[in-house]
Amino acid sequence: MKEWRVCTSYNKNSRYYTLLSIPKFNKKGIWTYKDIFFSRYGTLKNTIIALAAKSKKGLTHSELEEIIGMNPKCFMARFKEVPGLRKENYKKQIVYFSVDPDTYKSQKEKRFPPESSVPKLPPDAMTIVILVELIQNPGISIETLSSRLHDQGYKIEANTIGNLFKHYNISKKKLRRTIDNMVLNVSSPKLFSLTPIIHFKPERCTCPDCHIKLKVQKTLPDKKIATLAVGDLIAHETIYYCEKCGRIFHSRELRSLVPEKCNFGFDVIVFIGKSLFLRCRNYQEILSELKKKNITISISEIAFLAKKFIIYLALLHKLVQRKTRGYMNMNGGYILHLDGTCEGGSSHLISVLDGISEMVLCNAKLPSENSDDLIPFLEGIKKAYGVPLAVVSDMDKGIALAIKKVFKNVAAFICHYHFLAALGKDLFGYENDIIRKRLQKHGIQAVLKRRARQLEESIADTNTLVDGFVSGIESEKISLNCPLSHVPEIAAYTLIKWTLDGKNQGNGFGFPFDQPYLMFYQRLT
Repeated sequence: MKEWRVCTSYNKNSRYYTLLSIPKFNKKGIWTYKDIFFSRYGTLKNTIIALAAKSKKGLTHSELEEIIGMNPKCFMARFKEVPGLRKENYKKQIVYFSVDPDTYKSQKEKRFPPESSVPKLPPDAMTIVILVELIQNPGISIETLSSRLHDQGYKIEANTIGNLFKHYNISKKKLRRTIDNMVLNVSSPKLFSLTPIIHFKPERCTCPDCHIKLKVQKTLPDKKIATLAVGDLIAHETIYYCEKCGRIFHSRELRSLVPEKCNFGFDVIVFIGKSLFLRCRNYQEILSELKKKNITISISEIAFLAKKFIIYLALLHKLVQRKTRGYMNMNGGYILHLDGTCEGGSSHLISVLDGISEMVLCNAKLPSENSDDLIPFLEGIKKAYGVPLAVVSDMDKGIALAIKKVFKNVAAFICHYHFLAALGKDLFGYENDIIRKRLQKHGIQAVLKRRARQLEESIADTNTLVDGFVSGIESEKISLNCPLSHVPEIAAYTLIKWTLDGKNQGNGFGFPFDQPYLMFYQRLT
């Protein structure tokens, strides 16, 4: 073996050999073939001695594992002392140093730097966490605050929090006032006068499959992104790769903040979706709100992200179908409510929900409400949520046929709302059309709106008195502050607005439950 100049593996019980001319050792003297490791220093023991001697501040078990690709604890535990190594305990870890006195002294100074005489302060991010906890619990003591933060996973000591209070001269008496002033002055634009640059890199340094150190593949060009927490920021991402298997590693943190190939965070997309569909804000209002949060965005981007929100919501809805089914089974099952709507010649939007939990189960666009189109859709509902206890729908024949085909022996009921709506149209539809057509013929609504605009111009300086005037009519006592010269104009304007508001009366169920044309006519007369 010596004549052949053979190198023996330091793992796999030294069963593998290679010629010294074959390995291409890295800077640490390690070469890997598949999961077999070789060292230019020979045995694992000699390798650890050599690596510890050449390191700048000694090596811990975890640092050794990253270099040699295997956990050294099992090997080192067999030896109380290793000639050529000097080991010491440091913060519940064993650190290996060189036995050379000068090298050992240099390594130890770098590993155990002298503690600064300056009071230790928490990092900026931790300071924000502390202040948030103080805002929520203003009378809390430092010890209790430290305990609470420990429970939340933050390792912050009471004396460090005390140093923070001393540094900023925060006392218990003025703590609440100080925090309130800080909160009032905190906003993304004030915190970041310049767009911050944040560096992202993969969370791991070794390949989970090959157990070798990852290398830098490339650094992506700076990418401008935006999140609600920070506002506009520049992401600087470094990508790693495994030289052996070619696997690429990205930053999971960045991927959790922003979708791939997108410049706006998930939280921004959710904010836009909720603002548009739940808070009923228009694009311009959403734009103004995001601007206050230091997010630069256009109206066209808001419209695009609103559609993206719907897609994400639909995908999430599909992912939790099994959990939804389990929840409904806990309630004893579900009652399927089925309905469809369309505008003009467009596709029919079919919606189904559970009548017990009132959860929407599915929405889909279908060419029509014919049974041929509905049967595959209902088969999908059956597969996802099981057979319902009962089905409720309108009196459409196509829907009834599809229900009978898919949900055999399941009780089918007619929806009371649809039944009464159809009955109401039969009873009052003709009269409602007469009122609507005659009002349109005379153009009464347009005339009243035009007259109201004219009156608004003449009473512009006294329009705040309209509410007072209305109250005066109700109490039969006009306020002395109301200028008598404007009383006729204010009275006319108030009556016109009251009449026009008749078309907005009702509960939003539509005709025949709401009868806006009849209400408008009654107020006219």
